Amino acid sequence: MTDLPTLFLSHGAPTLLIDECPARDFLRALGASLPRPRSIIVISAHHQSPFVAVSVDTKHLTLHDFSGFPPLLEKFHYNAPGAPDLAHQIITALHDAGFDARAQRNRGLDHGAWIPLSLLYSAANIPVIQVSLQRGGGARVHRRLGETLRQSTPRGSLIVASGSVTHSLATFFAQPAELVAPVPGWVSRFSDWLNAALTAQHYDDVECALQLAPNARRNHPTDEHFLPLLVALGNNDHVTPQTLHRSTTFGVLSMDSYAFTHDLCFVYPPSSPLRDACLFYFNTATTILADSWQAWLSGAISAIQSSTFYSQIAVIVVALVITGFIARALKKLRWFQQPASTSNITRLRSGFYRARFMLFPLALVLTLLVATHLGENLSHPVWLLRIAEGVALVYLIYTGIARLVTNGFIRFMGHWVGVPLALLAVFGWLGDVTTFLDSLKLPLGSESVNLSAYTLLRAFVLGAFLFWLGRASNTIGKETIRRQEQLDVGTREVFVKLFEIVVFVVIFLLLLRVVGVSLTALTVFGGALGVGLGFGLQQIASNFISGIILLLDRSVTIGDFVELEDGRSGTLRELNMRFGVLETYDGKDIVVPNEQFITSKYTNWTHKDPKQRYSIEFQVAYSTDLDALFEDLRKLCQEHPRVLSGDVYPIEFQPDAEIAGFGDSGIDVLIEYWMDGVDDGANRVSADLLLAIYHLFARKTDYEFPFPQREVRILGDQP
Repeated sequence: MTDLPTLFLSHGAPTLLIDECPARDFLRALGASLPRPRSIIVISAHHQSPFVAVSVDTKHLTLHDFSGFPPLLEKFHYNAPGAPDLAHQIITALHDAGFDARAQRNRGLDHGAWIPLSLLYSAANIPVIQVSLQRGGGARVHRRLGETLRQSTPRGSLIVASGSVTHSLATFFAQPAELVAPVPGWVSRFSDWLNAALTAQHYDDVECALQLAPNARRNHPTDEHFLPLLVALGNNDHVTPQTLHRSTTFGVLSMDSYAFTHDLCFVYPPSSPLRDACLFYFNTATTILADSWQAWLSGAISAIQSSTFYSQIAVIVVALVITGFIARALKKLRWFQQPASTSNITRLRSGFYRARFMLFPLALVLTLLVATHLGENLSHPVWLLRIAEGVALVYLIYTGIARLVTNGFIRFMGHWVGVPLALLAVFGWLGDVTTFLDSLKLPLGSESVNLSAYTLLRAFVLGAFLFWLGRASNTIGKETIRRQEQLDVGTREVFVKLFEIVVFVVIFLLLLRVVGVSLTALTVFGGALGVGLGFGLQQIASNFISGIILLLDRSVTIGDFVELEDGRSGTLRELNMRFGVLETYDGKDIVVPNEQFITSKYTNWTHKDPKQRYSIEFQVAYSTDLDALFEDLRKLCQEHPRVLSGDVYPIEFQPDAEIAGFGDSGIDVLIEYWMDGVDDGANRVSADLLLAIYHLFARKTDYEFPFPQREVRILGDQP
């Protein structure tokens, strides 16, 4: 006997597979929540036979047994495997129960079977057996059929009965095809009656629903879409029903679905301790809020019926009028007009001009404060004036945030945290809400961690603010340190990184205190961190420590041109805690772990001195006047603005030309010069000098580049 529930699923129209509707979402979620079955026995309203037909195929075809629907549906296939051995066992069990059961081959799965199955288990890799309805069998026969199937299927098998709670095709095709349409009363009355009968476990009434239920024959002109429900119900009065889903598509197709089980082991959605706790707290909160609302409503009705209520309303109206006149008069003052110049005085006036929108709420708060004070001195009830004063204060805060605050995060926190807290405080609910949230505790098995809903909410709000404050102070601090020109670049970067570490450590410790975690509990965390560093975090820790070492020993600094051991090179643009970034001259970024700078070789071209020596080699003909050529070449190098030359530099930095060797076709000439920086990117000195040499040889005809020369001797007698 199967241990899984028997499902009745309303499959509706074939477009259920492609329509965005709650029924389709439900079926997909249901398949994910159910245990994966070993096999599926499906009964469809679209398969009727004079006998009970049981499919014994090893592989199922897909029947597109519908017309008048989008052609896209014909592209879907659900070729699930069969289970012939289990099918023959079911046939034998049905024979023993008195049914005329026969094997059926090569029919395929109709759309009443494969469409809901494709939503439940889209992979089509679970064996499926389709069992037909028995034409003319009636309600009692199909209840007995369902009970026999349940008793004869092994554990882990899922029985799915596919039909429809309402199925009036004439009405469906006569109306416009609107997925979301009004539900007629004759449809809802039938589905509601059926749901009530199932919930009350009046199974005899359900069996006779097509005779007893309101508008039954209008919803089911024929009974084939209702019979699968009776198959799922079975013939056991002790079955437990559960309503899985209720919705309607196209107005007339009820998509209600039910599960039937013989114990209470199946719950949809699946139960969990966290879910149960959330439901408990939700119900508790709902009850408390309902009681508070009733008490507040009763008090409000009593207050409205009192005479002092209207006198306070009159005072509030007068305060609004007086405040309006005061604010309008103040805005006409010169200090609240837009200034024309930009001096220090006018900057102050610009601040007053921006604050002109605060005049009305500020004056309203002061006016109501005076009115409340006078009412208390006259022993007059002022409860409504106090509420109005609090609301005016909230309005003042909101206006100040909206008009004066430009930072997006502060504005967001003010609108969505500050204003609601102010409103709760005004109406006196802040303490009650805080107490209630603090009572919703989540036990974590440790007395050092007192985690409640209030703690989590406070940690989230204050944590967001602390991290924003940390980032802002970190940015400002780094900019301040980097502006200290008396420190060299390396020293500034060391202080920047140390400052960044200190800021985030302080923020982390403050956040722990906000959450309520005792700092003594960090000893356990420190031990776990040590183990993690010894295993999974070893590489990260190595890069972190290497970054600190690099900043301290200054073997590389920002702006250095570094050539790695594998030949890649670039300018060091960033040096973070975990990696450095080399920017190449072709626009690429090379991310280098800090550890690589410590453990491998690399060339720092600009470590202590940005001056670099470069050379150019070429050949001239043997007939060239070398003295004149060398003089011209030195002058040519000295004229380039990037080449170091002149009396300010010692002789070893002066550009020079000399003989490098004697070649087969000409004399090898070597030019050496010094320059600041790397000869690439913005510096194209070698290319400029080569072009200048070419123009020099073009102007002077006695300078020439040699061509390869070969002397050929013919040995032997000449004819």
